[in-house]
Amino acid sequence: MNCSRRRRTPLRMKQTMYQLYYYKKFGRLSTAPKITVPLCVQKEIAQLEDIVRYMQFAIGMRLREL
Repeated sequence: MNCSRRRRTPLRMKQTMYQLYYYKKFGRLSTAPKITVPLCVQKEIAQLEDIVRYMQFAIGMRLREL
């Protein structure tokens, strides 16, 4: 008895094939869509980036002391 359902192609394979198609057609990879966010959100993101950068620096300094 034959299986009535076909196996689906994995999502990553579809994504890879689309990227290859896009590259062959346009000669470059597609870029991620850019979004616009309010200035207050941009400032919050910048503050979070600064905190993460500081934490990475502090952890790096602590590891050098050991």
